[in-house]
Amino acid sequence: MKPIAVTAHDLGIAESCLRRWMKQDDIVGYEQVLHGQIPAQDRVGVSTP
Repeated sequence: MKPIAVTAHDLGIAESCLRRWMKQDDIVGYEQVLHGQIPAQDRVGVSTP
């Protein structure tokens, strides 16, 4: 797995922008799991309390 800075550079975007997108994706994914739209076992890295 590449460091975030390298991935951001490869995409031609700021590291902070990529981090923001990743954080937003985590929030959306977590909400989908909570509302039963995606079973937790089907989304890597998401767990419910």
